[in-house]
Amino acid sequence: MRVIARGWPGRLVGVLAVSALAVTACASGPGAPGPPSAYLGTVVDTPVPASVADLPLTTDTGQVTSLAAWHGQVVVLTDFLTLCQETCPLTTGNLLMMDQAVTAAGLGRRVHFVELTVDPSRDTPSRLHAYRKLIRLPANWSLLTGSPAVIGQIWRYFRVWYSGSLRTGRRGPTG
Repeated sequence: MRVIARGWPGRLVGVLAVSALAVTACASGPGAPGPPSAYLGTVVDTPVPASVADLPLTTDTGQVTSLAAWHGQVVVLTDFLTLCQETCPLTTGNLLMMDQAVTAAGLGRRVHFVELTVDPSRDTPSRLHAYRKLIRLPANWSLLTGSPAVIGQIWRYFRVWYSGSLRTGRRGPTG
């Protein structure tokens, strides 16, 4: 599995290599997209260890899954929370545009978009499902939550740091 991660707010840990695919696909017409530009960040193109890939996560429909479910695909992984009103909607919008370009380039079956919450105490499967319906996310997208310990372990692996919720006072991987 190839995972591409983005930190919030604005701490780019991995690259959204698919953005380069999208730009190339849009600019040059049909054909294989070129490599991502160096200014985009860092590509995480190493195998994700089973200790991270196999951690149990829950989809917006309540099904148990893990990052290992997309073994062999390019996974565009970003953090978000359903209550975010600043960067998260912009990130989702940009990823939706990338998804359209990836699909137009004929690569839609090879790329899976994953938004993994940083607020598991509030982002329940039903809340994620309402978000999916509101945004009208396509089938090759997953909205995931899990236990705070699992979410923290995954984001620590990808070096995404966030702090706790004002409402609950719980801390994420930074504290």
